[in-house]
Amino acid sequence: MEQKKLRSKLNGKADGFTLVEVMAGLVISVLSLILLTNFLSNRQMELRTVRRADRFQVRSAVATLQSSELDLHYIPKQGSRLLFYSPTKKLNYSLALNGERLVMRGQSQGFMPILYDVKAGELSFKPPNLKLVLTLHGVTYREKITLSPIKQEEQDAQKSGR
Repeated sequence: MEQKKLRSKLNGKADGFTLVEVMAGLVISVLSLILLTNFLSNRQMELRTVRRADRFQVRSAVATLQSSELDLHYIPKQGSRLLFYSPTKKLNYSLALNGERLVMRGQSQGFMPILYDVKAGELSFKPPNLKLVLTLHGVTYREKITLSPIKQEEQDAQKSGR
């Protein structure tokens, strides 16, 4: 073994990498780091965009439920469903999670999706607050909406179908 080292010194050959090989390795390492940084940066920007869109959708859903156009009033519990009455529309509505959507169903009409991509959620009403706990793309949003109870005259009108 010592003879090999001695021969390589005599021949002018040394063990190790040449300058060109070291530079090529450094260039490949730097390019790999640049690509990885770009990928992570783009992924982070994409996540921010999704979260911003989710926040906007949740705010829009809350605005819909609080809108003066519907003017929703809570109807005391009818089984496990959350029921509301709209004196402006003169209709009952139920609010529920249906698959990955938060939907509001009209009394004799179809349904209106209020929020999409809901992975998990919980709806509850403890007078006077409607509590929404919704998870979209891994982020949990907690919202509280204050609703007034149905008034006696509205309840009478609702029962008589006026």
